[in-house]
Amino acid sequence: MDVARSTLKLYVAQLGSAALVAVGLVFFSRELGAATMGVFFLFQAVLEMLMIPADFGVRGAVEKRISEGESPADIFSTGLLLKAGLALLAVAGILVFRGQLNDYIGAELALYLAVAVVLREFSWLMMRVLKGELRVEETATLKFAQKAVWILGGAALVYLGWEVEGLVYGLMGGFAVVLVWGAWKVATPIGRPSRERAQSLVDYSKYNVVTSVQGYVGNWLDVVFIGFFLTQTHVGAYEVSWRVTTFVLLLSKSIAQSIFPQISEWSGEDATGRIERLITAVVTPSVFLLVPALVGTALLARPILELVFGAEFGIASVAFVILMGFTLVRGFGVVFGRALGAIDQMRLAATSGVVATTSNVILNAVLVFQFGLVGAAVATLCSGLIGTGLDARFLAQHIDLELPVTELKYCVVSAGVMGVAVLLARSSIGVGNLWELAAVIAVGAGTYGAAVLAFRPLRTRVLGTLPVGRLERWSP
Repeated sequence: MDVARSTLKLYVAQLGSAALVAVGLVFFSRELGAATMGVFFLFQAVLEMLMIPADFGVRGAVEKRISEGESPADIFSTGLLLKAGLALLAVAGILVFRGQLNDYIGAELALYLAVAVVLREFSWLMMRVLKGELRVEETATLKFAQKAVWILGGAALVYLGWEVEGLVYGLMGGFAVVLVWGAWKVATPIGRPSRERAQSLVDYSKYNVVTSVQGYVGNWLDVVFIGFFLTQTHVGAYEVSWRVTTFVLLLSKSIAQSIFPQISEWSGEDATGRIERLITAVVTPSVFLLVPALVGTALLARPILELVFGAEFGIASVAFVILMGFTLVRGFGVVFGRALGAIDQMRLAATSGVVATTSNVILNAVLVFQFGLVGAAVATLCSGLIGTGLDARFLAQHIDLELPVTELKYCVVSAGVMGVAVLLARSSIGVGNLWELAAVIAVGAGTYGAAVLAFRPLRTRVLGTLPVGRLERWSP
């Protein structure tokens, strides 16, 4: 498997998807406002939190066992049965508590949740099976299709006056497309379910569920608490800020997704040296865009939110900067966490997840009530630091974890030079409108790019993502 080529395909497809989502997010925010967007984000938050009992780590277990190559058909069919039972329990819970869910979300959307849970779970299972088949790059097409149906379909319905229901229909339509298309693409046939395969999946999923919870909690718990203590307007402003930070994390996630099946395969071959070299090689590309993003956000947070999305979104400007700091931490964490799972150390990954998730819950419960949006962002950042630190420590217990310190230092220096250029550009050009803001950002991006390209080792590492010529590949 060529990790560089796979990562590049994933990143390009996800970048196109992110661009589409960004345009859609701007359109929806301007058309609906922060309060209505807050209702939709609360719907999404509840949906994602319901993925914890509806999945229970089974999707990740199916990917892992199929990637190992032992009776994949039986694993697939057994996983389908387990998923059906878990999804049924989640739907039953929604129906029992639909009144409370409607009150919390701020609209009559509980029944939509029941449908969305089923579509979401089985569509994402198809993508996990493709990853287990070492066809990681093909999932990018499915993800793009899901985003395209949601954004384009939702935009059409919002334009016709459907408001938040239009966004929900678009979201569910995207899941349905992924389910049908993904099932058609999967090469693994349906086999014979067995208790032995179920036990194998459960043995892995009982630890994988903890790391899955960490992901869901890290992404949505702050929104859940904001929904309890603050208004839908606060939810909308905060979540829009969060969505902007996730755009710059795309490369890191693409890398983490690409290295998992390769490290899993090498782990089965006891090729520890190759695993060590691969992890060292991907750290710098994983945070390459995150360092300058943090500096730029610290200097331009308020004009970005107010000029692009609307004046009411500016209430989240300080939280925006803190969340971008969390994104930088996650650039390391997604690599370390996925590597732990790939070397079959889910117990340690689960321990890290439990500690980070517990701290996130406690900090959000205390800080959101006391400090609002800033408290939510600080809680997210602190839990991210804890989880990433533990992942790195546990990974270092099994392999020689060596960070490319010189490359990382030069990223920081280049970002500092960029920050000076942004300050000078802001003072001379101004940020009174979108065009001026875009010009200032362009100056910063150009400065960072030039500074990075001036350092040959870093230039080689970054250009090594391109699957051409003699450029260095990440696969040792």
